[in-house]
Amino acid sequence: MVGAPKTADLCRRAIAVAFPEGLPSAPKVISTRAEGFSSEVLGRLGALNIEFFGYPDDLTRLLFEYVLRHPEEFGSVPEAF
Repeated sequence: MVGAPKTADLCRRAIAVAFPEGLPSAPKVISTRAEGFSSEVLGRLGALNIEFFGYPDDLTRLLFEYVLRHPEEFGSVPEAF
C-alpha cells in the first residue's frame, strides 16, 4: 500500500461513476476518452479529474518512499541511488 487514501478514494469514486455495474471483464479498446460515456458521466468524471489534479496526496513522494521500502518488488537499483 502506497499510503494515498484520498487518491484511492477519488479513484474508487471515478470507477463507480464510469462503471456503475462494475469493471468490465475484459479491457475495451476505445478511440476517444469520451466514447461510450454520457455527458452526465463525463461531467462527473471531469469534476473528479479536477479534484485529482489538486493532488490531495503527494503521490510522487509516496511512490518514491514505497519503492525505497520495497526494492525487491522492482528489481535491482543502481548503486547511485
